[in-house]
Amino acid sequence: MGLDLTCNDLDVKCGSYSRVQEVRYLLLCALKDYVKNQHSDNVDLINYLQSLLDKKMEINYEKYNEEYQKKLNDLNIGGFTSFIWHSVSDGYLSPYQANKFMQTWNIIKNFADKELKYGQDFYLDDIFTESIDSGKDIIFW
Repeated sequence: MGLDLTCNDLDVKCGSYSRVQEVRYLLLCALKDYVKNQHSDNVDLINYLQSLLDKKMEINYEKYNEEYQKKLNDLNIGGFTSFIWHSVSDGYLSPYQANKFMQTWNIIKNFADKELKYGQDFYLDDIFTESIDSGKDIIFW
């Protein structure tokens, strides 16, 4: 059993629950690598992102910090937050959140692991695009 996403008539398999955790981890790794490469003078932000990734393929969710999230937002790369810190029991992501996610993806995609990609697109691009274009929520089930 795994996590499926739906928006309008489009259904997409996100993967097993452990795969979802891996995707979240890899998104944070890409974000950290982007900041390290493009904003190397922002040592505090780099250290914060690294602190979230202490164990291989695990995220230290308890280290989430709103101040650093604001810094990511100020750099226009805070869009992964709604997906990474989303509980699958919450039910949905809004079109606004999907749009912010894709804006961040388009900035950092060159730093993303190939496991997250279909070509240069995010592997769940279709469902995020459907939400953005239709104005409908992405439902988790």
